[in-house]
Amino acid sequence: MKYEFFHAESDFKQLGVEVIVVARFGLIGIIATCVHVGVVWVLLSYTTLHTLIANAIAFLVALGFSFSGHYVWTFRSSGTLFRAMRRFLVISGSVFALNTFVLATILHTGWVSPFISTLIAIFVIPVITFLASRFWGFAK
Repeated sequence: MKYEFFHAESDFKQLGVEVIVVARFGLIGIIATCVHVGVVWVLLSYTTLHTLIANAIAFLVALGFSFSGHYVWTFRSSGTLFRAMRRFLVISGSVFALNTFVLATILHTGWVSPFISTLIAIFVIPVITFLASRFWGFAK
């Protein structure tokens, strides 16, 4: 009986699939982040909204784009739309809470402008979102 610990062909194929998923996640994430940043910039530049309110509005706008892109393209989910949506909302809500906590903490220090504070808070989150989405949110 022959035991193989390393299945080169299947392992490399799976690695290739994961690299593609990460690249797609990154591209959708970059676009969603640009949407988020753009909406925050517009709201902070042209309204008198508080930074936390502007961030919440921008987050919701980016959320719609992000879910659609990840469901259809990144993870090519074969699960039900509503199950994936519920899970993504749990992940996103948790990430938003963390994002808001980080943003409020940075704003409280007063070290940087509200816009720069928002940028810092936005970029804290992607790894957590990817792992939660990959292994739970869009799991088959």
